[in-house]
Amino acid sequence: MRSVLYYFFQCLFRFFLKLTANVVLIGQDKVTPGPCLLVSNHISHFDPCFILACIRPRLDFMAMEELFINPYASWFFTYLDVFPVSRKKTDTRAIRTALKRLEMGRIVCVFPEGGLRSGKESVLEGAELKPGAAILAEMSGVPVRPFIFLGTDRYYSYRLGERIPLFFIVGDELKLNPALKGKQAREELNERIAQSFRELYAEVKQSPGFTDAVVPRTAQKRWEEARR
Repeated sequence: MRSVLYYFFQCLFRFFLKLTANVVLIGQDKVTPGPCLLVSNHISHFDPCFILACIRPRLDFMAMEELFINPYASWFFTYLDVFPVSRKKTDTRAIRTALKRLEMGRIVCVFPEGGLRSGKESVLEGAELKPGAAILAEMSGVPVRPFIFLGTDRYYSYRLGERIPLFFIVGDELKLNPALKGKQAREELNERIAQSFRELYAEVKQSPGFTDAVVPRTAQKRWEEARR
């Protein structure tokens, strides 16, 4: 039943994208069944829905614990194999859950920026990346695959009939450097993840159809654009 519900929503979001967006997919086939850590930038609340639509293998999402406060929402997300994580402290429960899913051969999708980020607060623009993904990679021994998603924040100012340009680009697989150990290995991997995000962003900027309107903005700025 869980699989049926998951694939129902995957098809639903794919249909929604076909109606409302022009999607540019680059490297989508690089995402193969796990175990793997899939790490993404995070620019809007719509990201998980569209990631689910664009990636064929089944994903387990790590999501902020605030989404689980309502018991009905908690049941729904849990049934879809989404699990909560605290953004205010080191969440050992979430770490254990992620490691268990990876041991089961699953793909765990995380947003290592720790929340919605755009502009100078985003790793895409040079901000420092939190080390959570590198820590999970070290503890689990699984590879990390970065990707970026651009355009989903445009849905904050969506107008009926509009087709939003979305860019989805998947990077190369990254692993811990076997020549390094402990903190040094984690920091080196974390820097390579951050660099991969920036290189993918630079690549997307060269894609046909990319304009300044695709550059990530906060929800507040998108709402202001909608009122103009």
